[in-house]
Amino acid sequence: MGHDANVARRAGFERIGASLDSLIGGIARAGRAESQLFAEVADRFRFPEAFFRKQVGSWVESQERLADGDPANLSEVAFSSTAQQLGVLEDSLAALVSALEWGQQHPGFIWWLRRRQEELGVGGVQVIPAPGSSCRFEIENESGVRTKLESLRRVGVLQDLTKAQLEGVSKVRLIYAPAFDGLSFAWHPLTLGHELAHMKFPARSIAQWLARLEQKERWAPSTRKMVAELAELQETKAERVLSELPSAKLVQWLAETACDLTLKRYYGDGGVEALLEVLETRSIQADTITHPGPDRRKAALEDAEPSPVTHRVTEEEDVVTAYRDLLVDCRAMVARRLSGVAFHQEEFDTTLDAARHALSKQHTPLSETWAPATLAVAPSTIESALVAAFWSEAVSPSSSEMNPNDAANVRMMQGLVGHAMDVLQLCHRFELKRSLVPTAAGHPLISNLYWIDHRGINTVDPIELPESSEGASSKDVRLGRHFVTFRRNRLSSLRSLDDLRDVDAIAEAHEVDWDGTFQLHPGELVLGVTLEGIDVATDSTVQILSRSSLGRLGLLVATAVHVQPGYRGCLTLELVNLSSVPLELVPGQRVAQLVPARALGKRLAYAGQYQDVYWKPKFSGASNDWDAGVLRLMRAAGTERRRGLPDG
Repeated sequence: MGHDANVARRAGFERIGASLDSLIGGIARAGRAESQLFAEVADRFRFPEAFFRKQVGSWVESQERLADGDPANLSEVAFSSTAQQLGVLEDSLAALVSALEWGQQHPGFIWWLRRRQEELGVGGVQVIPAPGSSCRFEIENESGVRTKLESLRRVGVLQDLTKAQLEGVSKVRLIYAPAFDGLSFAWHPLTLGHELAHMKFPARSIAQWLARLEQKERWAPSTRKMVAELAELQETKAERVLSELPSAKLVQWLAETACDLTLKRYYGDGGVEALLEVLETRSIQADTITHPGPDRRKAALEDAEPSPVTHRVTEEEDVVTAYRDLLVDCRAMVARRLSGVAFHQEEFDTTLDAARHALSKQHTPLSETWAPATLAVAPSTIESALVAAFWSEAVSPSSSEMNPNDAANVRMMQGLVGHAMDVLQLCHRFELKRSLVPTAAGHPLISNLYWIDHRGINTVDPIELPESSEGASSKDVRLGRHFVTFRRNRLSSLRSLDDLRDVDAIAEAHEVDWDGTFQLHPGELVLGVTLEGIDVATDSTVQILSRSSLGRLGLLVATAVHVQPGYRGCLTLELVNLSSVPLELVPGQRVAQLVPARALGKRLAYAGQYQDVYWKPKFSGASNDWDAGVLRLMRAAGTERRRGLPDG
């Protein structure tokens, strides 16, 4: 290799080192973003300035010194292998940066993730959701970044890498979910039920449990042999890797089953439906080294006694036999380890029934049905029941055989349950802090649905009330945590008939945590949404008006204040700051007031494009108006005429 090649090689490795330093900087910036969701990750990835560039450069120099100035003595294999390992490390760091940026967009899911980690006793690791393919639900068994850093340190590339740095990095793991909808509440059974349970029941833990397990008479001889082999390994502390043992496949299968059982413990039959949806449409329909086949997993969740196997010829059949023999023990072990989780089965059943009843009537599950004590100390009980209700009432959300009506029903159910899940987070946090504020005592639980008819505003379905009853003459509504802003740097003007057909080009959605704020700048228009949904009877209408307390700070809540008879859903708010200074909006704050009135004329229920919009604000649909197409043609004709072209 000539002098020019040496220079090019040094430059190439310096570029790799600079790229690694840049990625570390990206992790720090993403971790310390405004929401502060991942500040701990930034602290764990604290490296000296230009650390990787210096380390890689020193290694290259050491290799050149070993060659003693003779290019022929340079090991091109070592350089090629190291470059590949550094490239893999780059990919892992880039995946982490992407995950941090993606996770910032989903603070609601992050809150449930941290809550479930605490419940399972695995809160010492920072788990970050990462975008994956439509079939990918997976959590890292160990930190991928640490593994790659360690391998580079072993070959002398990262000599100054400390044990403390490795330990810090090892506390960060990625949990992959489909980028499109993987963090939706519908897939909580997979993400928060099954995958997160791998941290509670890793393969190593399952192997240790098997090694301590007392031999049973009902086991087959091959089963006893496998368990004895694992016990011997634990006793002698041999260096033999678990994956080299004949029983390794059994251990992996039981680890998967333990995670499936955790899923069922939280989400019941509804969670099993979610799991089967993935197994039947997105996974291999056979046994693999790491997973028992879908049929075996389904049978394991039915809590039936394992059927005996009398004929065994191959090692594969021995694994199947041992798996069946140990299912009863595995179920008992999982139940024992999860016994300390704050989960109220009776309240789960009650909430599930109430949620299913609400969904059958096509309205959101009511917060009034949630027991305050459970809401405060065991919100996962309510979360699990809501998810289970969705899976029991809705058609499979990814079924290829759904007709348009089924698909519309699923979308509606997703909106209704998603709305309830969002309110649940606020109610839990609110109830925890209520006792600390004397003026909050005596006020009712936050409602998430108001019915409006000629009797006024009620928090109970008017069908269940006597005709002589009277509701409230007005009700305050709270601000949700979802907003839509305009992409001002992409627009020269806003053409209401054309541009609105490509919403993503002109608007951007934002999700703020319940303990966060949203800053509204002077003169800025932002779309928000009410926390509460409303159901307006055909004999009534309602106006939404700004609260005077916030109006005196410059906040205009709605420019379109009239709500038509028959409307159902949350209300999109047109928020404008009329003051001369930025205004911080707080999700959960009471921002507007509903004032009902009788509707005159023929009773016609609203059936427009904003019907059944829950949870998130709905952008303008002006370009979808029935007369928009006619007006576009008129405008085009006028443009041609002004250019001197004949009118088409």
